[in-house]
Amino acid sequence: GTWNDVTHFWSSDLQHWQSEVVVRQDPGEHLFNTSACAGLEGFALAYETDDPAYPPFSVKYATSPDLRRWERLEGVVFGTNRYTACPCLRWADGYYYQLYLEHRRPRWQFETYIARSPDLRRWELSPANPVLAPEGLDEGTNTSDPELIEVDGVTWLYYAVGDQRTWMKVKRARFAGPQGVFLAHWFRTGGIPDLAVAGPT
Repeated sequence: GTWNDVTHFWSSDLQHWQSEVVVRQDPGEHLFNTSACAGLEGFALAYETDDPAYPPFSVKYATSPDLRRWERLEGVVFGTNRYTACPCLRWADGYYYQLYLEHRRPRWQFETYIARSPDLRRWELSPANPVLAPEGLDEGTNTSDPELIEVDGVTWLYYAVGDQRTWMKVKRARFAGPQGVFLAHWFRTGGIPDLAVAGPT
C-alpha cells in the first residue's frame, strides 16, 4: 500500500512486539532503506527518500538519545546532486561512515561507495571508491544494499548483486579485522583493504 514511514519495532521476548512510527514521510515523498547505529551522543538513523526536491534517491537523517524519541535533521540531505541509495550507517573513532549506492551514469552500473562525516552534515568521499563494483556475469551490473557486521573481530560485508531489473542474489565478503579498521582503511593513502569474497549466502 502506501506505508512508507520509518517504524520502530521492539520486544522484550521476541514474541510480543510493539511498534511506533518514528519518521513520517513528507507529502510527495516515500521512504525506503534505513540504517541505524550508535553514534555521537546517542543514535543516528539514515533513511533513503525519493523527495522530489532531490534526485532519486537521496539520504536524510535523524538522531535519538534512546532509540525511541527521534528528531529529524531538517535540511540535512546526502546526495542532493546524484543518486545515492541504500545507506548503511556506522560510527567508529569519531566519524560516521556511510556505505551507499552510486548509479554510475551513463552506464547501467551500480557500485557501493563510502563517505565519512564527523556530524552527519559534512561528508568526505573516500579517494579509494568504489568499495564494491560488479565483477563478471555472476554479479551483473550491481553491487548494492551493503550491510556490515562484526563477529569475533572479523568484519562481514553483505551485499546484493544483479541487474536492478530482473534478478538478484546476496553475497558476502570478509575482512580479517574489526569494523572500525575496515572503515578507516578507505580514507588512508593506498588503504584499500583486502576483501575476500566469501560466496553466496
